[in-house]
Amino acid sequence: MKRQKPTVGVCVLMVLLVPLVGCRRESGPIVATVNGMVIHREELESLLWRRYGPSVTRELILLKLLEKEAAQRGITVTDEEIRQKAKVASSLSSFPDAFAAKRELLLDKLSLSLAEVSEEEAQRYFREHHQEFEEPEKVHLKEITLSDRESALAVYEALRRLKGSNFDALARHFSVNEATRKKGGDMGMVPVRDLHPALQKAVVSLKEKGFSRPVSVNGEWVIVKVEKRWPAVKKAYEEVREIIYRRLKEQKAWQLRLELPERLRKSAKIRIVDQRLQEGIRMGEGGF
Repeated sequence: MKRQKPTVGVCVLMVLLVPLVGCRRESGPIVATVNGMVIHREELESLLWRRYGPSVTRELILLKLLEKEAAQRGITVTDEEIRQKAKVASSLSSFPDAFAAKRELLLDKLSLSLAEVSEEEAQRYFREHHQEFEEPEKVHLKEITLSDRESALAVYEALRRLKGSNFDALARHFSVNEATRKKGGDMGMVPVRDLHPALQKAVVSLKEKGFSRPVSVNGEWVIVKVEKRWPAVKKAYEEVREIIYRRLKEQKAWQLRLELPERLRKSAKIRIVDQRLQEGIRMGEGGF
């Protein structure tokens, strides 16, 4: 039996099919060219999908969860709030887009809404940190600093003879403290607890307008004069209750803000449908 030769039509068809079978050619709109070679939109979208698809999907999932939780609690975020947040964030180069701004706003509001402070917690905080709510004892203080004990004693005697009325003049002429010398030794209003321990001890025993004997401080000799005193003021719990509540609520909200995304993800039913994303996203531990 004679072997049948392929017709011309079959030959032409084979020629046309070879390039299509032999390799996959990119097609579609061109987004760029480089040295005569082209980059198609399909290539760009494929790379973007593989590189950013999983991470953007995670962000979208979190945003949906936050939106649902906020809606259930009657919490809203306005377009103006988003614009303002994005504007501020842009100047800090942190999250300059509206998408991230909305996420951050929802996290802030939800965390603050979920943070609860009990009366017992507030009172305990006051007992443990009561010094934070006290106005410390303050004095309007002047000082003369001398480099040696002999000079300090001589100045002290001069002060004693005129009952301290010449304190400013002596400070200007003899003090070695350049920070206060030109001001007649004036240190302004100072919390007693902020003074050097040796000066604290000297100041405690002084009345207004009284001055101390020379006190040794870090290798120098200091004479101080108390111009005026303000006693310490202790505030009652009722006076600072709202401040404590606000402080504790903000502290708890900050911790909740860190924990809330994971808490919402764990309690949600999440299913990744697109197979391309399933490779980049792993459910369970470390998934989202």
